[in-house]
Amino acid sequence: MGFRSSFIMRLLSFLAFALLIAAPVRAAGDAPELIKRGIAEQMRGEFLRARATLTKAVDEDKKAARPHIILAMTLLETGDGPGARMHIERAIKLGHPRNAAAPLLAHALLLDGQAREALELANDKRADPKSRGYAARVRALALVRLERLEDAGGELDRAAALDPGIRGLWSDIADFRHDAGDLAGAIEAAMREVSQAPRSRRAMMQLGGFVRDRYGLMAALPWFRRAVLLDPDNIDALGELAATLGDSGYTVEMLAVTRRMIQIDPGQPRAWYLQAVLAARADKPELARSLLYRTGGKMDNVPAVVLLNAVLEMKAGSPELAIARLQRLVDMQPDNLKARRLLGAALWRAGDASGTVDALRNVARRGDADSYTLSILGRAYEQQGARGEAAAYLDRAGQGDGSEAAPFDMSADLVRLARATSAPTDHADQAVPWIAKAVQDGRLNDAIAHARRLAEQNPGAPAAQMLEGDALAAAGRHGEAIAAYRRAADLRFNEPVMLRLVDSHIAAGNVPEALRVLDYFLSQNPRSVPGLLLAADHFMSTGQWDKAATILSGLQERLGRRDAAIASNLGWALFNKGDAKQAALHAAQAHRLLPNNPAIASAYGWILFKSGQDKPRGLALMRKSVRIDKQHPELRFRLGQALAASGDKKGAREQLVVAAGTPDYPMRNKAQAMLARL
Repeated sequence: MGFRSSFIMRLLSFLAFALLIAAPVRAAGDAPELIKRGIAEQMRGEFLRARATLTKAVDEDKKAARPHIILAMTLLETGDGPGARMHIERAIKLGHPRNAAAPLLAHALLLDGQAREALELANDKRADPKSRGYAARVRALALVRLERLEDAGGELDRAAALDPGIRGLWSDIADFRHDAGDLAGAIEAAMREVSQAPRSRRAMMQLGGFVRDRYGLMAALPWFRRAVLLDPDNIDALGELAATLGDSGYTVEMLAVTRRMIQIDPGQPRAWYLQAVLAARADKPELARSLLYRTGGKMDNVPAVVLLNAVLEMKAGSPELAIARLQRLVDMQPDNLKARRLLGAALWRAGDASGTVDALRNVARRGDADSYTLSILGRAYEQQGARGEAAAYLDRAGQGDGSEAAPFDMSADLVRLARATSAPTDHADQAVPWIAKAVQDGRLNDAIAHARRLAEQNPGAPAAQMLEGDALAAAGRHGEAIAAYRRAADLRFNEPVMLRLVDSHIAAGNVPEALRVLDYFLSQNPRSVPGLLLAADHFMSTGQWDKAATILSGLQERLGRRDAAIASNLGWALFNKGDAKQAALHAAQAHRLLPNNPAIASAYGWILFKSGQDKPRGLALMRKSVRIDKQHPELRFRLGQALAASGDKKGAREQLVVAAGTPDYPMRNKAQAMLARL
């Protein structure tokens, strides 16, 4: 069936349902024409216009039940439960059969927050048999509110079997599947809703959110734009469009959309919040605070707003105020690593070493913990007198940021990590730690088998596919891991999946494919920090210094100047571009942040030596790097070259021997040739 014929059938179905539920009371005056127009407006998704038209129909013939029922259906579409209930009850008083109105009245009760009453009414066996599908839909929604999810799923299946053409049903199914982790099924259901109701703003909004999760920001923008075209004054649609534009880097258009939101509703808090985000990104904290103030406290419990407020308190030098906000956020979202890191930093600034340890201990145990977190935790342990723990974390901080893709970390997407049971289980919050422990104990086949079963049982859940990939990658079976990660990426192509795919392709020796994955991800998510860092690494490894410097300088502007790895790499890129003076400034900054990192010390020393800015200090820094890491061939080769240039042939030979004797070192031949000349 074609798209146009499908829409016509949908319209006929809706008209038939409206006629079936309406009482046989003859309307007067212009009411019949107004009802006809109102139904057509409903079918086009123009609910505000339909409400106005049908209100006129009610006024035109106050003794007819039918206009009240049709108007109530429109109000249900707009979420106005009390208004719908008023018109349904009025229609019943005017002669509309109570059993025919029962599902609509149940829906109105549900929208008014009365889930139990709605469920009871929708279960009434006296209800009109022709509305059984609609009643099943209302029962499902009520059961979701009551957290009886298994029963709700059954009722949704029943509604789809009885009457698959109910407007909004497939959007309900899409939400249900999405909440259950079945993103593929959610998109399929939302697409079906669009095919049946091509002007459904709700379905467009759903697809925007689902596609954003699955493919990325840029792919989601057309769906949000369509939602706004369908309903230009809808604040929710405008808000999602503005947020996605901002995250995609389209700040000018984002600002225009937020201004449109404020024009529609001057007190609209989300618009002011989004403008505050723009101000914060532009490093205008006072403006950001002023804009947040204009939300009037209406979003103070929204996690993103809590986080932004805490960041602004930190910038204003008020860590104590930030701590209160961040502690509340961590209580709300225990898996929010960004909040935990910031809480640890705030506690450290406030002088609370014990609190810092409590906040950061679990974060620092991850393989991808950043050097700033590790160094703060190390200093906190040091202040407590725990020298051993302090040394371990400070050593890790000195090695720079972790680069692992955090295997077995499904975050809130699949699990909240819990204690593993003594046997495998299909319950996610126990299966994940069980599999992780099996890998840790060397029982790789057991881990892979259980992860594979979980993935097969949940084909629409991206995290389940990632879990299988993680188990396979831990066993070194990178080809199979790539296949699992691709299945996850087909469902949700986010940063964790991208990092895993890139790592696995590189481990499998397929660098071009890794770059293709990265390039596509950045085309959809142009502001992704992990993606941009990987791109900068690639440009540096291939000598594309201009591109690397552009990315790194942009990241430094966005993230601040506390990331030693970014500062060091930016210094190296600028040096190779020929800007030795700026290169030395960035390298010095990196060394101040991580003075015991051998790679950073060596790079800084080389820049000072080769540029002639401070050769003695450059040599001293390179010697320091070799003392910290005696076996690193690159550090040895760099120092060897500098010593040879300084006339110290004996010292140069001592360094070059190590570089020349390291089998896998890419510059081994050059080191051997240089050694032969000395």
